[in-house]
Amino acid sequence: MAHDRPRNVDHLYQKLIRATPILGIFGHRQVGKTTFINQNTRHYLTFDSLKERKRAEKDPEAFIKRIRDYPFGIDECQLVPELFPALKERVRTKKQPGQFILSGSVRFTSRKAIRESLTGRMMFFELYPLILSELDKRPLPDFFVESLKKSSFTNTSFDTLKEREVQIRLKSIALYLKNGGLPGICFLREERLRIERLHDLHRLMLDRDLRMVYETKSSLDALEAFLKMIAGFNWRGYSYTQVKRDLGFSPVTQKSLLYALESIFLIRRIPISGGSKGEIILLEDQFEENALCEEPMAIDEQLTSLVYRNLRAQFQYRMGIPFSIQSYWTRNNARVPLVLKGSGQTLGIICIQSDEPTLSQSRAAESLLRTENNSKVIFLSQAIKKPKILNQRIAIAPLVCAI
Repeated sequence: MAHDRPRNVDHLYQKLIRATPILGIFGHRQVGKTTFINQNTRHYLTFDSLKERKRAEKDPEAFIKRIRDYPFGIDECQLVPELFPALKERVRTKKQPGQFILSGSVRFTSRKAIRESLTGRMMFFELYPLILSELDKRPLPDFFVESLKKSSFTNTSFDTLKEREVQIRLKSIALYLKNGGLPGICFLREERLRIERLHDLHRLMLDRDLRMVYETKSSLDALEAFLKMIAGFNWRGYSYTQVKRDLGFSPVTQKSLLYALESIFLIRRIPISGGSKGEIILLEDQFEENALCEEPMAIDEQLTSLVYRNLRAQFQYRMGIPFSIQSYWTRNNARVPLVLKGSGQTLGIICIQSDEPTLSQSRAAESLLRTENNSKVIFLSQAIKKPKILNQRIAIAPLVCAI
């Protein structure tokens, strides 16, 4: 099957399953959690099955006691919060690692009964939509991890790819920009089918998953309109004022809805620094963004979205690498869309369409370098095949080498 392929998170999974009795795997619906659990457990069930759900709700302790073969996978476990005290007692008395793998499309910390039962008893990771290296069946890249660590750029800072590999990756980038990385959707050949599948998926997430987190009285149509409006903001920044004017949601309601959307992995939030306030809110997957945006995004914004959705896995799928992501905006309109911070270093990332940055892009880079100590800037270009070192703190690198 096209979607049944190795995931770059496998190495992290192998480390965590040996260190904790309960391992949680969370993420957007259709992101591949079920496939991953099936590949890594001896037995598996899902609480999307009404029969299994009722068994667990009726007698959680008996349900857990019957489980003997490990690791045992339970999918969509947030649907039965009654199960978690029984899980807590099981791993209190039996501390063997690798007993249960729990997956969910709702962040556990958003549900009080689950959070209180499993605090300190479970390790977890998030599974993202397929990234380019997984689609191409390559190892997890480390371009951004290594670039952030460097104190300066030199002629040996970046690798150069062979022409054949460059062409393969350019083709993969074009497909990713069009189809995204949700395994349950991106491999469908017809765009009409992809859009229909996504529409049905969003209605399930908004009408069931979101209401587990926030008991809103808003209609499903209103929630869909809100999600579409978020997609339209993309790299322009979220506007509470515009949402209130167009949809009638108060700022308080918007904050609750945004928290809920984040808890069901439909959106990601990037804070804005540099003198301007606010945040950028992106949908989780590239195809979601494409399907819901009424106006096509500029190509540099599409590439920035692609880079964001691929770079985070380079950090999160490895253990012990602290990092954060921001967007740098000044009141003079200097903007560096992506800024990585970690280990005392700062790395700005700007996607460009040609082999050289524009004057405004260069000025934005210089502004960040003046503001942030130990900072560097990389321009990522589709137009070049070999990196260029402009100085110790500024480089132009081929986009294909980064992701």
